[in-house]
Amino acid sequence: MSFYYATRDRSQVLRNILGTLCTLFLIGTATAQVSQLDGEWYSTQWKYGYRLKNGVGIATSTNSPNFKPGDEIIRIYHIEGDNFEGEQVYRDGRFYRIYLTLEPDGRLFIMGERNISWYMERVRRSLPERSDRAKEGVAKAKCLLFAAARQSCASAGNYSQCMNIRWGQDWMAQERLCQ
Repeated sequence: MSFYYATRDRSQVLRNILGTLCTLFLIGTATAQVSQLDGEWYSTQWKYGYRLKNGVGIATSTNSPNFKPGDEIIRIYHIEGDNFEGEQVYRDGRFYRIYLTLEPDGRLFIMGERNISWYMERVRRSLPERSDRAKEGVAKAKCLLFAAARQSCASAGNYSQCMNIRWGQDWMAQERLCQ
């Protein structure tokens, strides 16, 4: 009799552990899916933007007196594939349900309550200026690659055609830089 209860208790414990592991796996997968949206987004139509991190968006610019930069204005959850759902603050300061699709061109299409739909575009920030030392390193690396291409093309036969194929039409300018 005690064997039956011990076995039943162990199987229940195993079921609980497996259930917990499955839940953690699904949460991890959903978080990974949502994290593909991480970054800064802006709507040219509605003139507002936010920084998204793991499905939570913090306003970076505003079109409303009801929220300000630094406020949490969007929460996104993964549904399936490139489709998401969540809630977002509208201009009246209230959260409304939204459905999102990551378009092939990288924009987010959002369809929200109150028959409103719009696009968000990823903000492209310019890269920080490289230091002179980093620029020199890049130039040296390019020259090493260029030297390898020159050597390969010299043994291939038609040098000019080979260099055009391997390096592009600006290969002569690169040759002057590497001398």
